[in-house]
Amino acid sequence: MVEEIKGGCIRVQSSMNEWMDCLFLVNEKDKEIAIEVLKKAWDAFWEDDTAECYGEYLEAALKGAGIAFDSYYADDKQAEEYESLSSGMIKMLHKAEEAGWWWKSWAEDGLRPRTYVEMGRHSPAGEDFSMIIDYDAENQCQSFRDGLESYYEDFDVDEHIEMWIEARRNGTAGVPSIRELVEDAEAIEAMILELSQTLRDLEAESDNE
Repeated sequence: MVEEIKGGCIRVQSSMNEWMDCLFLVNEKDKEIAIEVLKKAWDAFWEDDTAECYGEYLEAALKGAGIAFDSYYADDKQAEEYESLSSGMIKMLHKAEEAGWWWKSWAEDGLRPRTYVEMGRHSPAGEDFSMIIDYDAENQCQSFRDGLESYYEDFDVDEHIEMWIEARRNGTAGVPSIRELVEDAEAIEAMILELSQTLRDLEAESDNE
């Protein structure tokens, strides 16, 4: 089955082999052609006597058609998440994943609708650090990058250290020494900055494509 999830995000999935499930991100102007190319390639894959991986087979078809793309393996849970995300946002979040960050996107309806991403990474001292970045559903990439930069600017190293000192006073086990807390808080600040710069670099690359 080949279907567009949203704005240039195309899912290719086998109904019989659930592990065969991947996503292709293409430019909006190429999506109709890409869907046709993937449909033909998907049908041909089952007819060809080939040992080639299905993902590589589909990628080769897009490359042969001169279509630029990014590809990822997926599952039902991820595909549901992607329904609320733009192709550019998906690309950014996978870039963050490559840099060592896990992420989970949320879209809340109601009187006060909210869209945000929770993301995290272990610090050098072993803290399971996480943060929440809100973004505008109508301007996802720009607002997410701006939100991440704001989080970095507002991150208070001293406040973070004091939080863990207070936690140790209240009986939390395993809290490192003050010296290590200082180094770790500074490392977390650097991690956030590095992620922000990585996503800005990705924006520049996309603008130059």
